[in-house]
Amino acid sequence: MSSLVQSSEVQTMSSLVQSSEVQAKLKSAFDLVRTYALDKELLEQMETLESEGFNRQDHTGVCSRLTEELAGSIASQGDACVEDHVFTDVEMFESWSTSTSMNPITSTSSRHAKHETVKDVLSGHAHLQGGRATLSSILRNPTSDATLLEKRQATLRQLQKNKPLIASLSATFSKMSALEPDVMWAFREPGEEADALYGMVYFQSWFLKGFNGSSSCLTAFALQRILLSPLIGILTPLVYIVFPYLVLRYHGLPIGFVAYLRMLYRSFSLAGNMMTHGTGTSWVQYLSCGFSLLFYFQSLFSSFEVSRTLTTVIRIICNKMNNVHEFMHLACEAHRSTAAAGVDFTGAWVQPGFITPAKVDFQGPALQPFNLFSNFGTALKAFREFDMTKNMCIVQWIYLADAVLAIEVARCSLGFCYTTFSSSTRTTFIANSLWHPCLVDVVKNSVDLTEQNMILTGPNAGGKSTLLKSILIAALLSQSTCIAPCASLELTPFRLIRSQINVPDCKGSQSLFEAEMLRCKESLDKLRDLDKGGRKALIVMDEIFSSTNVVEGIAGAYAVAKALAALPHAVTIISTHFAYLCKLAKDTGGRYGNYKMQVSISDGGDITYPYTLSRGISKQYIALDLLRKNGFDAGILEDAIAVRSRLTEGSEKNKCNHDKRGECQTGVDGVDGEDK
Repeated sequence: MSSLVQSSEVQTMSSLVQSSEVQAKLKSAFDLVRTYALDKELLEQMETLESEGFNRQDHTGVCSRLTEELAGSIASQGDACVEDHVFTDVEMFESWSTSTSMNPITSTSSRHAKHETVKDVLSGHAHLQGGRATLSSILRNPTSDATLLEKRQATLRQLQKNKPLIASLSATFSKMSALEPDVMWAFREPGEEADALYGMVYFQSWFLKGFNGSSSCLTAFALQRILLSPLIGILTPLVYIVFPYLVLRYHGLPIGFVAYLRMLYRSFSLAGNMMTHGTGTSWVQYLSCGFSLLFYFQSLFSSFEVSRTLTTVIRIICNKMNNVHEFMHLACEAHRSTAAAGVDFTGAWVQPGFITPAKVDFQGPALQPFNLFSNFGTALKAFREFDMTKNMCIVQWIYLADAVLAIEVARCSLGFCYTTFSSSTRTTFIANSLWHPCLVDVVKNSVDLTEQNMILTGPNAGGKSTLLKSILIAALLSQSTCIAPCASLELTPFRLIRSQINVPDCKGSQSLFEAEMLRCKESLDKLRDLDKGGRKALIVMDEIFSSTNVVEGIAGAYAVAKALAALPHAVTIISTHFAYLCKLAKDTGGRYGNYKMQVSISDGGDITYPYTLSRGISKQYIALDLLRKNGFDAGILEDAIAVRSRLTEGSEKNKCNHDKRGECQTGVDGVDGEDK
């Protein structure tokens, strides 16, 4: 009979376990476990946030936002017309190729590039990411205002005379570079996930939000959640046991604590026997105890995870805000030291009034790294009250100061000169010992284009393109940073700078010749408009119209070059393999001068490249020697040499031109052989 009763009870309990009420409790338990798992995932996100801050893309985005207004103010000072293709031609900001052998500034495999871009030459001396971005803005916006350029140069000269200030600022900016990522974190764009995490440490109820303005209340609120919540979770079972005993003692019941515990044990045992009708402990009791323990430990885990997550969030905020405040204080200290030295980083580089001394002021308290037993609420309050708009000006000033300091430090370390800006009505460009700043093994050349334009001839790989780029770079750097890679440079600031070195077919519907032709047409149109006001221009063309047949290429190049010579306020430099263009020296009345880049060829056929500029016309042809040097088949070379001989023989016959007196004049393709 008892076995039948027991079997009936088991079936009853089994159906009870399968009932909706018990299943709901089980679902609740699983939801709690799932919640704990989500807390773990949230904690992992927090640890990632703590270790990485935010990814490089966000980092760059914040930097762009911080320097956007500053870049706009710098751009307003630049009035020179320099299109993007000029910067591309000289590899100012982007390299054509990361391969040394393919890099256009490298004429031979022996001419290695030290820096991939011109910007890298200067930005390597900047300490801050924002300083490098600001330097790029300065380089991208040259000006033709000689007065403004002289003011900029005066700032650099003041720094030059104050070596202790340079050393002090360099040390300060170097220290600030380690703090800059946290400054960018403070200026980040708000995000829902991050804001939800950071919001955990503040009062959220509308009637309690006023306490967020008190550092003491924030500290107490955080400590309560970090320390008391886990402690209460641990002590809750003990409270359930001890509190009734205290009530009994309060009412005067004379019972000891040990006796009280024995009584509780007998009570639970009796209750268990009643549930099992005296048959002993059943699986239902085990299930009940198991769920109780599960809920208890889940509650403990949740409390500890919340405490741990809060600690992580607070540590991130405190440590980062400590670095932000230190960055701001260092910036203000640097501003005070430069002001005391009479150095003004803002006057000539940005719009007047964009950054004023009154704006470069930070009143935030000095903070300490996170410590659980310190008043970390001060940092939490500072984070909540951080004013991006007000503090933006401080960051902008320090970025501008870092960029200007980098210019002067680069000038000193690289041996650049201060450019002399001429106010002469004549277009002036006189460079002594000019070199390309990106090359390791530099060759210095002197160029004087005061009275003449230039026709530059020379063999392949002789250094013509490198010289053209060096001239462009010197002009661009002079009209933005006031320094140049020369021993000395004097120029009249150019209102227009154009180049034709790398002419791509941007639309995909033009031939290379058509693209060259359109670039020339644009240059002529802009120059004619510019020349009416007497403003200066620099035009550089590399192997103009070499993309079509020789006859029409020579004809077109000659006509364009002659038209450019008719514009008195423009300096034109044209490199070419068309020796016929050298006739322009006579045909334009001396408006062009002939220059050449020569190579040396030994008896054994070895070619040496001195990369030196001299007056005259180059008569050297080494393209077939380069074919041989680069391993072309002997049969190919023999055919090429035979064709060259036939063409040369025909050309020599045409070189002898008789004038009315029957005198024979020789030259290169009908060009007088004398150096012009």
